Amino acid sequence: MSARQDRGGKMRLNSIRAAAMAACALMMATGTALAADKPGCKAPFWAPQKMPGFDIDSCTDSDYASLDVSTVAGDKTLLGHRTTVNFTLVDQSKNPKNATAWQYFVQAAQKAGAKLMSSLGGGYNAVLSSKTAKGEFWFTYDHGSGNENSTGSYTLTTLQVGPAPQLVQLQAVKAAPDPQSKQCANPNWVVKLYPQYKLGSCDGRVRDSVQVDLKDGQKTLEGARTTVSYELKDNATAETDLALKTNFIQAFKAMGATVVSDPVKSDDVVAMEKTPLGEFWLLYSRGSGNSDGRGSFSLVTVQVTPFAQEVQTQPMKAALDVSAKCGDPAWLVKQFAQYKLASCECRYWDAVQLSLPGGAKKLEGVRSTVTYSLTDDKKTDTALNVQKNYLQALKASGATIVSDPGNADQVVATQKSAAGEFWFIYDHGSGNDESTSSYSLTTVQIVQFPQIVQARPEPSTPAPEAAKCQGPAWLVKQFPYYNATQCNTRDFDSITLDLPSGKKTLAGRVQITDFAPANPNIVATQIYAYKNYVNALTGIGAKQVSDPNNPSTAIFTQSTPQGEFWYIYGQSSGNAEGVSYELTTVQIGGPPPKTCTLEIYGVNFDFNKSTLRPDSEPVLQQVLALFNADPSFGGEIGGHTDNVGTRAYNMKLSASRAEAVKAWLVAHGVAASRMTTAGYADTRPLVPNTTDANRFKNRRVELKRSHCK
Repeated sequence: MSARQDRGGKMRLNSIRAAAMAACALMMATGTALAADKPGCKAPFWAPQKMPGFDIDSCTDSDYASLDVSTVAGDKTLLGHRTTVNFTLVDQSKNPKNATAWQYFVQAAQKAGAKLMSSLGGGYNAVLSSKTAKGEFWFTYDHGSGNENSTGSYTLTTLQVGPAPQLVQLQAVKAAPDPQSKQCANPNWVVKLYPQYKLGSCDGRVRDSVQVDLKDGQKTLEGARTTVSYELKDNATAETDLALKTNFIQAFKAMGATVVSDPVKSDDVVAMEKTPLGEFWLLYSRGSGNSDGRGSFSLVTVQVTPFAQEVQTQPMKAALDVSAKCGDPAWLVKQFAQYKLASCECRYWDAVQLSLPGGAKKLEGVRSTVTYSLTDDKKTDTALNVQKNYLQALKASGATIVSDPGNADQVVATQKSAAGEFWFIYDHGSGNDESTSSYSLTTVQIVQFPQIVQARPEPSTPAPEAAKCQGPAWLVKQFPYYNATQCNTRDFDSITLDLPSGKKTLAGRVQITDFAPANPNIVATQIYAYKNYVNALTGIGAKQVSDPNNPSTAIFTQSTPQGEFWYIYGQSSGNAEGVSYELTTVQIGGPPPKTCTLEIYGVNFDFNKSTLRPDSEPVLQQVLALFNADPSFGGEIGGHTDNVGTRAYNMKLSASRAEAVKAWLVAHGVAASRMTTAGYADTRPLVPNTTDANRFKNRRVELKRSHCK
């Protein structure tokens, strides 16, 4: 049985269905084969005999639908119970001309008492009408695929003019909607709905804004909202748009509500009802599908309520303190109960770029950002309600709103007090227009650029590597919230720099210190750290030779009595919001450190050989300068390896490499008598051979001064 037959006889068993059943019985009695037809589909009662060679392909049956027809008297739109049956040619040998098919069905309808209402010509479409004691009927034939010489398919439509069967029943609102209810059920104003649709899902907001289309324009509703969605049951027949909309319009009127949407132009139905409980807006909104069949729809209830101001703020009474424990901004007195503090991010100086109605604005100063997250998804608030709360609160505390009040994702306000100039920024985080899962509050106090880093010219040759990791000798003061995490001093080494003028290799004494924030929530932004070191090094007379537009690297050079110095600030990790960095100092020339043993890196050999590579030249030149500067200088050249390979092999390899360095120095004018050589393999590691970095440190050449204690 169909969905309509399942309605317990409460729906009308219309004349079309009765006639169709009678036609079916006639065809069965006369032996007409229907085996190839689509199950559940039957030829219309006014043309029970299919054209030879055709089978039924598909059909639709709508309780209430429209049918547009063109007659000799003009175009008409008919409303009522409509059935449509589609036929497809299955026997090509019986393919009729379009005129033949047209005549076949016109004659069939006329024999049933119908009158031709369309023109005689064309042969592609026919409109017929019949009025009987059972009602007013309209029949149409529409030629489908093919041309004037063939008919590959055709469609027969029957419409019985009449009102829509009223299946929806509603009642006055009995209680305010409960957006936080854990039970999904029909709205309390629903008594009866179409039986072929089932409850799908429920959604609610304690406060929401809903925009509706009315006869005289749009209206925004604000208040508590619930939405109940319905979907078509499996294998059930979908109702047409027209049937659903007409049913809800009539049901709203019958319950005493006022329908305020346009019944013709609007796809949805909007009704309003005022009761002792308050003002309610009730909405039918179509869902998936098309005009011939809706797969889903939803019912929305909005109780209009006054705006609830939950957020409270106050002016800043003191300077912004970014070293304090993570907590609410000092200007926030009260915020939403359903949101908790999730994280804090503080910057002693930052640049914040804003896009405002008056144009772009760049804020420079101390910044704090506090992020809040939702504790209960059922209590989520709309983007507009959260934004409006902060906008109104900041206004009430005397701040000036400079952002677009209609932008539900942001509020920007500014305020000057005895403590300084402050900017307050609310930003919607995760979620969408309907929900706010998180948001952030940013405070910026406008201040002049705080120069923290201080430098001085190198007072002397860099001291030997200290037991405790600390910054280079030229660094007097750096950020107090950063720690030196790793130090590495190499008496001789080479590094290659990328400069705007091209690559440049430096060889000499190299000292590298890594710095990282002690607290990951309190860090220097990329531009803040960069500008601090640029200003400090410029202040001691050093010259910047790197690209000034690259905030991740600053390279300076300076000539002093102690030699040529290169100072390199380089971002080692992070992004524009926060960085870790390293400081590299290279001393070229000058007196050697007052140590007995010099560690030499950057002297490179071919793999598994003692052949010096060309890139060793810069470091070897620095060693040569050491011998040339002090004729009394002499000592042992020792070769050292890591623990990869056998010791016996490495002893031989390290000795031959030490001999290669000596041979290079002799070839460049150093007396052989001033040098001895030795190979130590991995017998004298500086650090355990447990990592690649440690093994690299152990692979070296050492120059041990003679008679040095």
